[in-house]
Order: sequence, then structure tokens, then C-alpha cells
Amino acid sequence: MKKALLILIQFFVFFFAANGNEDSEEDSVLFFDKPIAQSMEFLFDIEEGLYPDQSTFKIKDFAFLSNERGERAALVNITNTAAAPRTLAPKQIYGLFADGTYRRPSNSSDRVEGGKTNSVLLSFGVSKTPLVKLIVRNF
Repeated sequence: MKKALLILIQFFVFFFAANGNEDSEEDSVLFFDKPIAQSMEFLFDIEEGLYPDQSTFKIKDFAFLSNERGERAALVNITNTAAAPRTLAPKQIYGLFADGTYRRPSNSSDRVEGGKTNSVLLSFGVSKTPLVKLIVRNF
């Protein structure tokens, strides 16, 4: 009886250890991060070459998202202040992380009509630290 119980325990240990190393679908689901204080100022040094390219885009509102795997994203309401349609390029918006690093989004977004605002989901890859700010440079 003791031998059967020992075998059963070993089975469960190996079963849960094997399943614990696999990424589940639940780990990849993005959740909204808690909002940070809008008035909080971040004073990380930015090298001149690391600023985003100038554009006609203005961030109207945003929310940060993340998941258990450390993937970081931002849902952004972005306004094209130009009269003509424009496409938001990754070089035109940067994400600032809590460790002071900057990163461009890994995906390009849809075209935004002149004078219109669109909601865009931007992916910033995997990071141990959360996104704390988005940066664009307007004309």
C-alpha cells in the first residue's frame, strides 16, 4: 500500500512539474495595468538620437496592458492633427519603461485620416519592468 501511494505521489509530482513549465493561454492574455499618476514626472536622461521622429500625431489618451509573460502593450487613442491621412510609424512613438529604457513598438498601425482620432494597440515586446510613459514629438 505504501509503495502504491509513493508511486502515485511521484506521478503527480512529475505531472505537475511537466505542466508547470508550459505557457498556458491564460499567460498570454493582456490585462490593463493599474494607472499611474498622470502628473508624475519621469526624469530619465534621453540621448538626442533616441527621441521619436517628429510627426503630426498627438496622444489623446492611453492605457498600458501586460500579461504574465511580461509582454507590454499600450492601447492608444491617437489623433492625426494634419489635414491629410497619415500612417503612424514605429519611429514616431516610443515607450518609456520603469528601468529608464526606451523602445519603439514592434508593430505598425493603421492609417489615420486627417483630423481624426483612432484607437491603436501597440506592442512593445517583453520587459521585466512596466511601461510608464509614451512619447511622441509633434511639429
